[in-house]
Amino acid sequence: DRPGHDRRYSRDCEKAKGLGFRTAHEFEDAIQDTVGWYVKKKGWWERIMSGEFRSYYENIYVDMLQEQ
Repeated sequence: DRPGHDRRYSRDCEKAKGLGFRTAHEFEDAIQDTVGWYVKKKGWWERIMSGEFRSYYENIYVDMLQEQ
């Protein structure tokens, strides 16, 4: 863990639950669904990881980037 990091910033959902909040999905099911989505959509995230999207946005916004 990093220096200065403490658990006071962690979330406690008990108050939200007391107000009637309920999760729509169990964590284990939701994480499996999420991983499954990424496995099925490999072509989508591979373009992001390859830098293709960054190059696209750099070309589109070249003028704005130069002003910064």
